[in-house]
Amino acid sequence: MIVGTQTLVGSLQVSQQLDALIAYHLARGGIGLLPLPELEQRVATPTSPAPTPTLAPRAATPTVNIVVNATPSAATPVPTAIVSVPKPIVRAALFWMQGCPRCEEILARVLPPLQNKYGEQLDLRLIEIVTQEDVERLYQIAANFNIPKEQTGVPFVVIGQYALTAQQIPTELPRLIEQYLAAGGVDLPDLNAVASPARERYLLDVPLVGVMDLEQHSLAFSTLLIGMVDGFNPCSLWVISLLLALVVNTGSRTKTVLVGLTFLLVAASIYALILMGLFSVFTFIGYAVWIRIAVALLAGTMALINIKDYFWFKRGVSLTIADEHKPMIYRGVRGILAPNRSALALVTTTAALALGVTLIEMPCTAGLPILWTKLVTAHQVSTTTFVFLLGLYMLMYILDEGVVFLSAVATLRATRLDETQGRMLKLIGGVVMLTLAGVLLVNPLLMENLTNAMLVFGSALLIALTIAVVHRKILPRFGIVIGTDTL
Repeated sequence: MIVGTQTLVGSLQVSQQLDALIAYHLARGGIGLLPLPELEQRVATPTSPAPTPTLAPRAATPTVNIVVNATPSAATPVPTAIVSVPKPIVRAALFWMQGCPRCEEILARVLPPLQNKYGEQLDLRLIEIVTQEDVERLYQIAANFNIPKEQTGVPFVVIGQYALTAQQIPTELPRLIEQYLAAGGVDLPDLNAVASPARERYLLDVPLVGVMDLEQHSLAFSTLLIGMVDGFNPCSLWVISLLLALVVNTGSRTKTVLVGLTFLLVAASIYALILMGLFSVFTFIGYAVWIRIAVALLAGTMALINIKDYFWFKRGVSLTIADEHKPMIYRGVRGILAPNRSALALVTTTAALALGVTLIEMPCTAGLPILWTKLVTAHQVSTTTFVFLLGLYMLMYILDEGVVFLSAVATLRATRLDETQGRMLKLIGGVVMLTLAGVLLVNPLLMENLTNAMLVFGSALLIALTIAVVHRKILPRFGIVIGTDTL
């Protein structure tokens, strides 16, 4: 069926769109037949002319000409009416398979509310995966969207220029439907075409890894920055600075190396195990909306407490090492420095201290690890990719402590972190954490784009620096002092 320049194919499209198209063109004064080969001849000399009823002439009445099966019907006058423009329609494809629990969950719980809400404005085609050929076809489609085979499975949705995997469908499909409806709708995508247009590529040759496309590895970029911010953590820096400050007083570079290296390796290993545990938990429980909201709210709360600590250090609720734990740490350090200890005893005592301190300081630093593991889970990375990202995270996490350690070994002098520096680290970490919590709450997939990731971290750093400048430089000029810091 042809209405103006629109072509309707099949009973579904005709039933869904014909009334709206007629109303649309009537509101604009009607529309004639579209010029088609041999159409005018067939209209002029029809083989079986249908009787035309005699009607009183209505010169100003608009008409809508419709072609059905290439044969035009007589133009039927219809009274003019004020009607709405045809509603946009979003069309998408859902790949599913019999016996798939996640497919059944999507079909039973996710799609019915969407269909009830959007009605005829949502046309979701179900494509069942039955044969091995169907599976290979799905792999090929996923590859067009830069999704590797090991991350491809059912259910799998293709909508516009986006592909959604099982864990993304409940949260991202409603958002994309709204986005495309606001843009005037979207047709079924060409599943044989590459999802996105050609773009400039940013390649980096990484030793032992190979050439990486940075645009496709923005999660690695985010991991580096989150790990670095997490590493600049006043709690862990205070402990390593205290430990090294006391060890270097012995004048033994060998003892400094043994103690510092053992402490860093054990603390980093425990921290990595905690991150692996969080990743396993989030992978097991899936990507339910309430979990994402809960994680974002928890991280946001911890971020606000860190920002509060910048202004009112250790006042009220504070994410710092509690004063009641510090005597235990001091005793542990003195135990390490006991005379006549063998190298094995020195390493063992240091490892025990590192274990205890890491567990004690977890509340001080838990926000960023939780956020990072949730962001990684949202991207459905493979186990190999997670191990690679975890290595990047830990490398950046121990970078600052490693610098302190190497400086102490080289000079036999330890750098101490003062309160002012600790407050600034709290502010930067808190703002970054709050920004990432907002990203997780709104759309964690923003971080899959390198430009977006750079904007997120750049904005967070700019906000933190602005707060510091206003608080320390501008407000005091007007006699305004906020917080307990001595400016």
